[in-house]
Amino acid sequence: MKENPNAIAAKAALEMHQIEGYPLDGSRAEQMEYTTKKMHLETLFRSFAPIYEVGDGITRLIGSDSHAYTVIAVSKSGKQITVQRDKAILDPAFKPDTIVGGFAGHTANNNAQSYSYERDADGEIDKVSLRTTTWDPKHNSGVSKFQDWVTVGVPTRSTAGKWRPGRSEFYDYNF
Repeated sequence: MKENPNAIAAKAALEMHQIEGYPLDGSRAEQMEYTTKKMHLETLFRSFAPIYEVGDGITRLIGSDSHAYTVIAVSKSGKQITVQRDKAILDPAFKPDTIVGGFAGHTANNNAQSYSYERDADGEIDKVSLRTTTWDPKHNSGVSKFQDWVTVGVPTRSTAGKWRPGRSEFYDYNF
């Protein structure tokens, strides 16, 4: 996976801003200006999606669960990828610590799950496309466009088809 060149530029600007430092002895207005600029740069950095290559890990977000996939093909434009579900193997040492009571139980060690991953030649295959979403800039630190990887066939603003870099498997026992 390569970082988007625009994201690299935004990240560099954010790092330079942080080097300048928070104005501890500055006026309240200077402190607010610093914080506002920092939030804008952070939002700008997050607004550019990564560029995927064959073999990269990618995670599908479904509600509070997540599933690990591998990129198996990239279109010539780089704006559509084909991904295949990986085999996620839960660490055998993990045992859900469920506290029984109320309507349902509560798993206290839910976030202690760890997985290893293997390619699965029979895994589910999905197509994912890079989309640009437009939002009202007053709600996003002045940034009006965001790039996101979304499952083909799913509306852009839906939370059902979102993808993030890297492999991550998670089963929410509390949902």
